Amino acid sequence: MKPPAVVEKLDGQQWLDKPAKAVESTLSAAIHKAGDAGEKAMHALHGEWMGHPLHPALTDLPVGAFTLASLLDCTPADQAADAAIVVGLLGSAPTALAGWSDWYATKDQRVKRTGLVHAVANISMISLYGASLVARKKGNRRLGKALGWIGLATLTLGAYLGGHMVYNLGAGVDQ
Repeated sequence: MKPPAVVEKLDGQQWLDKPAKAVESTLSAAIHKAGDAGEKAMHALHGEWMGHPLHPALTDLPVGAFTLASLLDCTPADQAADAAIVVGLLGSAPTALAGWSDWYATKDQRVKRTGLVHAVANISMISLYGASLVARKKGNRRLGKALGWIGLATLTLGAYLGGHMVYNLGAGVDQ
């Protein structure tokens, strides 16, 4: 399938190379500082032990939990919706770490660019769900639900870009 033109243009945005290099340098420094343990962690997070990237498998938990929270927001099950957000937030940490490992391992500049935007979308989504949970706990369920729905829209964008990187750009695909 051919992606929309706006997504194809994203892959070619060379201005993203500078921030991508900065993130890559930061990750590299952290890995090297951790020494052998850092290298082993990156290989484990990349999924080498299972024969394919770990990140796609981990995304199911936060995506499912946040989607469930939005569905539960359409019912009186407030506590269940809040619990689903907590599960989604907890599942986001290992998912993000594995995603950064995959991003770090790629050499394709188009994937680096799109991956950076994918990460920003997902960091925004996690922030929105975190703020949603805080609003809910403070008794402002209406704001919490609104932030959750915006979070779900942002999650959809991030997931779309993740799929684009795999299916259109071949990220993580051993050909």
